[in-house]
Amino acid sequence: MSNQYLGVKIPVPADWAKVAPTKIRKDLYSHYGISKTVVDRWIKETGVQPLGRHDRLQTVMKRPSTIKSVYRHVWQPNVSRAVDWSSAGKAADYLRRYFANVHRCDIQLHIGKSGTWGDKRGVANHGRGFWNVDGKGVLTAEQIVCLAHEKGFTV
Repeated sequence: MSNQYLGVKIPVPADWAKVAPTKIRKDLYSHYGISKTVVDRWIKETGVQPLGRHDRLQTVMKRPSTIKSVYRHVWQPNVSRAVDWSSAGKAADYLRRYFANVHRCDIQLHIGKSGTWGDKRGVANHGRGFWNVDGKGVLTAEQIVCLAHEKGFTV
């Protein structure tokens, strides 16, 4: 069987000069429902260039957004953002190089509630003065400093 359209060139559409400069090649393929080789031939025949990738990005960035901005609340623990300058705090910072999870036991579990990580696990004094080290368990401030000294920490 022979293909009756074999060797027949698809003619350049009438709106090519208007549409091509406003779209990138991939959009032209889907707009006209044709292959890459046909678009390349039309570009050579007419000299009309489609948008480049960089041009398309610039056009999209200049357009005003039609999407309403949605406020998404990202959960953040209720922990002071300040650096803990105590010797245990500095030691815990140092230990984060060696252990995946090092944190204070007095952090609040839920925003607006009074329960702490230490309360949930039965640590004395609501977890104040205690640290949790991954693989080691709950340690006091003195134990944190000693463990950090074993790993090479100096004050």
